Amino acid sequence: MSLQSRYTILRKIADGGTAEIFLAKQHGAHGFEKSVVLKRIFTAFYADPQFRHMLVDEAHIAMSLSHSNIVQVLDLGEVDGRYFLALELVDGWTLDRTLKRAQAAGVPFAPALALYVTAEVCRALAYAHAKTRNGQPLGIVHRDVSPHNVLLSAEGEVKLTDFGIAKAENKKEQSLGNMIKGKISFMSPEQASGGKLDARSDLFSLGTMLYVMITRRLPFDAATDYEALMLVKSGDYLPPETARPGLNPELYRVIRKAMSKSPDERYQKAEEMLVDVEQVMRLAFRPVGQTELQRWLADLSAKDGVPPLTRETPPAADAVVAVNGAGRPAGAASAKSKGDESGLVLDLDDAIEMKPGSPPPRPHAPYPEAAPTEVMKHPPHMTPPPARPHEEIESVLPWYRRRAGIAVAAIGLVLVLVVTAKAFTTGKRKSEEPAPPGAAAAAPAEPPPVAAPTPPPPPPPV
Repeated sequence: MSLQSRYTILRKIADGGTAEIFLAKQHGAHGFEKSVVLKRIFTAFYADPQFRHMLVDEAHIAMSLSHSNIVQVLDLGEVDGRYFLALELVDGWTLDRTLKRAQAAGVPFAPALALYVTAEVCRALAYAHAKTRNGQPLGIVHRDVSPHNVLLSAEGEVKLTDFGIAKAENKKEQSLGNMIKGKISFMSPEQASGGKLDARSDLFSLGTMLYVMITRRLPFDAATDYEALMLVKSGDYLPPETARPGLNPELYRVIRKAMSKSPDERYQKAEEMLVDVEQVMRLAFRPVGQTELQRWLADLSAKDGVPPLTRETPPAADAVVAVNGAGRPAGAASAKSKGDESGLVLDLDDAIEMKPGSPPPRPHAPYPEAAPTEVMKHPPHMTPPPARPHEEIESVLPWYRRRAGIAVAAIGLVLVLVVTAKAFTTGKRKSEEPAPPGAAAAAPAEPPPVAAPTPPPPPPPV
């Protein structure tokens, strides 16, 4: 079975630090199918021959890691000169996304759950750090232990991923400077300083992750990556008992020891940290396990409605794409991927749409070249279709009612003014006209004024 027929891309999941990540189906004989995750390495990294060689070496080492807390690397392939990795599918969420969802939904992530997740990652690191080949230790160092690379399945499993490209990614980071972004806050001081790394660097990163889960804040948080890098190099952070007081002192002691600036003062092996973490979980908190984590994740999904990876609604149309050897529609290569396309495949060049549940398609003829887009100089006049009579009445009726109301009000105002003016003019005219002749006779005559009596003359003198 050819490589193209072995994998069918369902949709794009995300962009990682060095690769694009896709949900896919692996096909086998007699209708065998299995959901997997494919990671295609970015062109900028693939162009470096040293990176390619290191990627192949590390992928071979990662494929030898078989542990229940490590995402297994299933295949390393090459299509059109581009490498891709096929990984075990963990149907759930990253720890980083889970913590953000819990904060947004107001659901606390209990310290006991944080200790359980830390213990499971300790088991993964203990296994990888102790891995040998021909009796010689391989010296595997993950270099990127962070919530972004810890996966929580809907069944309560905890798995550490990205062992396959961690070392190669670190080498490329040294040669490309700031090309790899993020996760600086989870580096160890010696990693931030460019020093030699060993297993104790991963334990510092794990202690930082436990600090974040317990205190709900980053120990090395700054406005810029450079400032955060300087904080990590200094090893100075707010003590966990200050960031979140009131918890068991043994829990704080575990965090402080794991995050010691000097590697000699930290846990020397993951097994040592695992013993302390489980002891604190048993003595200071109610012991929890996979069942409790599964129930907590189910309660969180019931509250915020975020399903696991395979049950998420694809951002694009509900379509499946498959690899084929044909060309692609014009302009497909120029579209920048944002994680919301459907149709990206192993070489991200050739894809055809399929209905869900249909078998992988056969290669077809190349797509015809699309004609160049012409600019329309004289747009056609668009005439709306004639409306039915009742639609015309309904469309005019609101306007008619408004105009009728205005007209009635205006007419009423004019009538009031006319009546008022007429009454005023009539009254004035009546006051200025002379009284008619019969009016004086009809009116009662006023009595003549009565003359005042004349006083008698004075008597004559004697």
